[in-house]
Amino acid sequence: GSRLRLHLDHADDHEVVQAACEAGFDSVMVDGSGRTLHQNVLFTNAATELARRYGVVVEGEIGSIDGAGLRKWNKTTLSDFTRFVEDTDLDLVGAHVGQFHSFDYGFAATRRSLAEVGLMDDRATGDDLHAFAEACARVEKDLTDSGLPGYSAEHRLVAALARRATTEATTEATAAETAEATAEGAGPDAGPRLDAVFREARARVPVFQRPLLDALEREWLERRLAKVRRKTELWDEVFATEPAREHRYAAIDHGLVQTLTGVLRGTGRALVVHGGSSISRVDLASLPAHGVARVNFGSGVYADYLEALRAHLPVDLTPGPDAPTGDGTWKHVRRMSYLAEATRDWRSWTDAPPSFVDTFVSRLERCYAAPLRGRTPAEAPGGRS
Repeated sequence: GSRLRLHLDHADDHEVVQAACEAGFDSVMVDGSGRTLHQNVLFTNAATELARRYGVVVEGEIGSIDGAGLRKWNKTTLSDFTRFVEDTDLDLVGAHVGQFHSFDYGFAATRRSLAEVGLMDDRATGDDLHAFAEACARVEKDLTDSGLPGYSAEHRLVAALARRATTEATTEATAAETAEATAEGAGPDAGPRLDAVFREARARVPVFQRPLLDALEREWLERRLAKVRRKTELWDEVFATEPAREHRYAAIDHGLVQTLTGVLRGTGRALVVHGGSSISRVDLASLPAHGVARVNFGSGVYADYLEALRAHLPVDLTPGPDAPTGDGTWKHVRRMSYLAEATRDWRSWTDAPPSFVDTFVSRLERCYAAPLRGRTPAEAPGGRS
């Protein structure tokens, strides 16, 4: 019963679109702009057919705002736009008219990073044993290079540890299979207990051989650390969405806007412009007169929301002295933790909103709604924005 509407933005996954429709979203954007024009049309039509069953307003996009390489700066062409409109059955059409998002959505890159992290986690036990085997091989090479014969006590110790680790792995694998067969689960301790292997070895070897154990453990841990560093890099790629170009406005091609809205005139469809935070207030005020039905704002609104929250509950969201330099994951975790804490009682805001909400709403009105108010075409699909 509220005046708010729920919109799924930039969905390039059919299952996500379906989930949103089933959940009761008012509109969905099916983003096939990263595909070829032909594939974009096919993907958009399939998603549109699905959304129509739920009576959901559908938006598509032609001309990727966040495309790779030089495509990032290429505006939507009239020929591509015309063909896209003719070959699809949409309510709203998004286009690139010179604006930009403040960060790339990077669906494909994010999926690749998450898949690699998942794969590394799934094979953690096997990778750990492999790292230990590599460490043994490295230490044995060092022993050989130093002139120790293969029958020396040092070589025999490394070989014994390698056999012990392999035996542990085989035993644990058999136990895990047995547990799975009995529906008990393998438990958190599945996998070779290499720490225990080192601990037991230190308890029984002569003192003069312990430096060899430490060297072997160092080699093993360095390989484990390299894997963790790679996972950290992948998480940074997923969460490194710091707003870029915050203080630079886009050069909107008003002639192209008028041309594209002219193509849509009389079709019952309307134009949407994304990247609203990159558009100056002067340009915003002119867009409705050109026939633009919706303007999507994201990063600027998000930054304003954080700023309003910080005034209500002061906190430093910059990484602390112990955080790795340039660690995007740390920044993301810190920000999300703060948001969760600051908005824990959000359900009570409808009855007793905190003071910062009024401040935030006032800024929304002044910076985003005011330039568009009363100018958006009333006949635009999906209503006013």
